[in-house]
Amino acid sequence: LEGFINNDVQYNFNYGTSYALSLGYNFSQLTGIEMEPTLSRQWQSYVDNSNRKIPIQGDINLAYFQLPVLFKYKWTRMAAVTQNPIAFNILLGPVYSRLVQSDYLVNNDIFSTTNKTIIPKNELGLALGLEYDIYMTNNTYLTLGTRTSVSTDINSFPYFGSNNVKTLNILLGVNASLNFQMRPKVKVPKVFTL
Repeated sequence: LEGFINNDVQYNFNYGTSYALSLGYNFSQLTGIEMEPTLSRQWQSYVDNSNRKIPIQGDINLAYFQLPVLFKYKWTRMAAVTQNPIAFNILLGPVYSRLVQSDYLVNNDIFSTTNKTIIPKNELGLALGLEYDIYMTNNTYLTLGTRTSVSTDINSFPYFGSNNVKTLNILLGVNASLNFQMRPKVKVPKVFTL
């Protein structure tokens, strides 16, 4: 991957997809914790002109299993129109990523590198999120937000700028989710009359 770390490589901006299941617990009305097992598909297109004779056009397709553990701080108020709560959340925490699939398409030839050590299989990083919760009922709400993360191979974390860094993944995305909140049942004391 020496050609990937020089000025002769031009990277293109690419989109990817992620699917997640969010599990969380609120410690109070202001704080909580959230864990999101995620399957993230990432693509990177590039043109490598380091050969000077034949430009190499490539696409890298990566699939990661990610596990962020996010601490949540939230501000809640009542909406004037619906009289349901709305909340603004800030999320911050570590994220572990495991490479589950990697394929390269180089000048229209595809090859898999999932079982090779070209790209480190384990990464560690930091995730930050800003979200807006819109409650539809007491237990159901819609979340809209943005999420970003920076991660590198686990052996060089947290030194993102060191010479030993083999990968540096920077992700920025938008998210939308429908959430169901389970509340503990409150036991009502029985009253007996004679």
